[in-house]
Amino acid sequence: MQLESLREGLAYIRQWPVLWSLGLMAGALGTITLFLQFSSGTFYSERIGIIQLIIFPFFIGGGLNIIKEGRGNLSVLVEGGKRYYFRVLLASMVILFAVLVTMLLVIVTLAIIGILPDTAIFPMILAGVLVPILFFTFFYDTALVFEDRKVLDALRRSVEFVINGSIKVVLFIVLNLIIFAGIVIIAFIFWALWLGDRLDLLITQNLTATITMEPSFLLEVLGTDGAFITALVYFVALTVSVTILYAYKAAFFRKYSTTASTPNGDYDAKGRWYKY
Repeated sequence: MQLESLREGLAYIRQWPVLWSLGLMAGALGTITLFLQFSSGTFYSERIGIIQLIIFPFFIGGGLNIIKEGRGNLSVLVEGGKRYYFRVLLASMVILFAVLVTMLLVIVTLAIIGILPDTAIFPMILAGVLVPILFFTFFYDTALVFEDRKVLDALRRSVEFVINGSIKVVLFIVLNLIIFAGIVIIAFIFWALWLGDRLDLLITQNLTATITMEPSFLLEVLGTDGAFITALVYFVALTVSVTILYAYKAAFFRKYSTTASTPNGDYDAKGRWYKY
């Protein structure tokens, strides 16, 4: 069943190449963020992250609208982007706000009982908050576009969809992780083959030295052409990953969801519907 949805998602990409715009935008913004992280520190890279949060909802709405309408024209992408942009953006902000508020509540609770979070425990807190929230709200955008729902209703629908098909959703995520791991391995092989001897220093030194290495020193090790190759490999890997993710996600949601939730109610003896 999972492979059937994956094949359908890949068929979307072959049928409507404009869906690559989702991955291309994610790859471009992600590569710029990575480059600025190494060359200028976190100040500029964080700004690009904010720009990505603002721009990407347009392509999410547009890409999903192409699948919904069954037409791969650029005009359908733009139409969907304009129609669903603010709803996708607002839903993303709601999720981000929920993550921040939950983290604050967890940190305050730990402080009350005498546990002060440090740099070692903070990543565990972040993961413990981020993973369940993203898990249950992961399909908010597909619910929003395919079922034309409002912001909060789309989030509720995502939670409902995940709860009703939790095993299928877990298998969906596992398969996505396998696909992503495969793309990363292939990208790393090409990266290593292209850079060759320049990676010897990174391989021979101990793990602690590699992790604590200054970004500027890493750029010196790679050189200008090595940095360009690294950016190119990262761009291609991110583009392919995001494009497959959204196409597979759309196919999966369409296969296992109904057009709308059936309201509670019943028919009387004359066939008339009464909503509870």
